[in-house]
Amino acid sequence: MTKMPDVNQAIAALRDAYAAFNRGDMDAAVASLDENIEWIEPRISRGGTYQGRESAKRVPRPIPRRLG
Repeated sequence: MTKMPDVNQAIAALRDAYAAFNRGDMDAAVASLDENIEWIEPRISRGGTYQGRESAKRVPRPIPRRLG
């Protein structure tokens, strides 16, 4: 039986992953993901299916909205 991570550790790992994703550090963003991750992005947002950590690094980042 696989031991479940502590909830606080899981939340911290998720926050760290999102922060890394937002700054463009895809190596750090996917580091805590399962090596066999299947990431599915909706087709309406330039999406697709990404399998494995290396593939997940290619998940499209949102296009920043320019204001002004």
